[in-house]
Amino acid sequence: MYAKTSKINYTPRKLRLVANLIKGRKAEEAMEYLKNVNKKGSLFVYKAVKSALANAQSKGFNPSDLSIVDVRVDSSIVLKRFFYISRGRARLKLKRYSTLTIRLG
Repeated sequence: MYAKTSKINYTPRKLRLVANLIKGRKAEEAMEYLKNVNKKGSLFVYKAVKSALANAQSKGFNPSDLSIVDVRVDSSIVLKRFFYISRGRARLKLKRYSTLTIRLG
């Protein structure tokens, strides 16, 4: 069973820091662990784990037996914005989005 969340407004580099913390843990234990992590990305990962557990439960699996087998954080869309600096110049600012895939087994 898996859950996929796309277009998360958080950079993949920052989201990987949180996602790697739960790799290999039991799913219910990972959800408790994510509640105490002091990062914005933990909210996105928590929702994805909760969704994966709901998907597994609808297929007839017992949620207490499942563990997180694989967590993938990939780059999604990149918005290109300009911000203006001195002397009439402009610089490019990249707003990166992420795609999160969590697989339970």
